[in-house]
Amino acid sequence: MRKYLIIMTLLIASNNILFAQQTPFRTSIGYAKTEAEKQALDFVLKYEEVISGGFYPLKNGTISYTPDIDLKLGSGDAFNGIVAKYTGLMQFSKSTTLPDGTPVLQFDKFIHVLPFSLGIETDKTFNNINGIFEFGYVPYYRNLTQGENFKNKSVFIKTLLRDSRVGGFIQVGYKFSVIDSIQVMDSGGDVDESAENPDDAIFRLKMRVEYVPTLVLSDNGFGVGVKGSATTWFDMLNNETYYNILGAFSILINSKTSIDFSYEKGSGAPNFNEGEQYGVGLTTTF
Repeated sequence: MRKYLIIMTLLIASNNILFAQQTPFRTSIGYAKTEAEKQALDFVLKYEEVISGGFYPLKNGTISYTPDIDLKLGSGDAFNGIVAKYTGLMQFSKSTTLPDGTPVLQFDKFIHVLPFSLGIETDKTFNNINGIFEFGYVPYYRNLTQGENFKNKSVFIKTLLRDSRVGGFIQVGYKFSVIDSIQVMDSGGDVDESAENPDDAIFRLKMRVEYVPTLVLSDNGFGVGVKGSATTWFDMLNNETYYNILGAFSILINSKTSIDFSYEKGSGAPNFNEGEQYGVGLTTTF
């Protein structure tokens, strides 16, 4: 019961921040069935905009921060992980100067995005809690398709630039052992299959590629979309590699709501226990 109280506390705390700041957020809740016919619950809470007061100007850039919660509460061989973190974004691009001397960022140019996060990784048994600091680089090039250099480029090239994302990250932290693993009889998705040892350091390299094209068919946002993503983790301390592949098809009900059908294979933090599952979910922006 205590572990579920901790989960609810995380959600309530995030919602208190949310409503206090009146910030839009995107929530997704889904149901999945795995290759072993086990069930899983997937819940994601992401803020669509930075929190009020969490946006600061920098020379040739800006810095902002936003909370991010991702829960996968599976059983059996299902995916099982809880990630709760605060993410900051440093953005830099070329700037121009107005006649009065005010510098203005040129957002139609290439933008360098440096995300950094601080948070925890655990699973629904709370056997171990990973404290993680993450720093990465995600180039933003979607806006380049509006420039003169891409005026005569093919639709495929423009779509690829507009709807794709790629990023590299460094994750460092520590794996805190909460419960003596010898006394816990884990099974299926609760088994820690990672090579990371309890009460030891964590050092990973992470790469992520994503392609999310959509086709809007009406003014209210009705349409269809697909999503493909691939994520790889390199455990530098234990010489291990993990991966996750996700494919999804979405029916866009309107500009804020979609029904998502997905297939996922591989693993994920913190247990990195490999599996395969199919799911359906509902995503809404408030």
